[in-house]
Amino acid sequence: MSEIGEMLSSQPLLLLAVAGVLIAMAGWQLQHSSPQAGSLLRKGGYLAMAAALMLTAGLAAYRSDKSDAALDLAKMPEIIVQGDETAIPLNIDGHYWVRAKVNGKPVEFMVDTGATFTSLTGSQARNLGLEPTSDRMPAQFDTANGTAPGRFTTIPTLEFGTIRADALEAVIMINDDGDTNVIGMNLLSELKSWRVEDETLTLVPHHSAQN
Repeated sequence: MSEIGEMLSSQPLLLLAVAGVLIAMAGWQLQHSSPQAGSLLRKGGYLAMAAALMLTAGLAAYRSDKSDAALDLAKMPEIIVQGDETAIPLNIDGHYWVRAKVNGKPVEFMVDTGATFTSLTGSQARNLGLEPTSDRMPAQFDTANGTAPGRFTTIPTLEFGTIRADALEAVIMINDDGDTNVIGMNLLSELKSWRVEDETLTLVPHHSAQN
């Protein structure tokens, strides 16, 4: 019984529906001895059940809207290629994202002008078959969540739009199994130029990856 009580207390809409059923049942039991009281109880029980049903439907719709919003957030804007330039529109989350190819495999990156190195999560590096460089010692790196350990590696090729980097030094965040990979200043500094205008990050390579 205690488990049932805990379940009902944690599910207020279920508790409201159960209360409505019990009140309606009590009203039916009183319909002969006290018709007026029985009628009031039945109406009250039906009202409670209807309220629980409408609130449940409203909650489901709200959660669906939130899920749709999350999906919209995940739909990053497509990059725009104009001549040799690659333009990256600002995403709804306030960051610049690209779908790049690492050794021909698709990988999503956040472009962070405040990051010194390009970095990959540990899980992403494993998926790509990238290993730490044997002659480089582990180091500590500043991240949005504080200092974290990392190992240097080399990305043979990373490309998107008109941008291509070969033998790019990167960091594997060895304890990070999340999904945020970062393009840092060590790649941006190899470009001819880059600029931010009207919420668009534009990258200009020395030589286009499409040539």
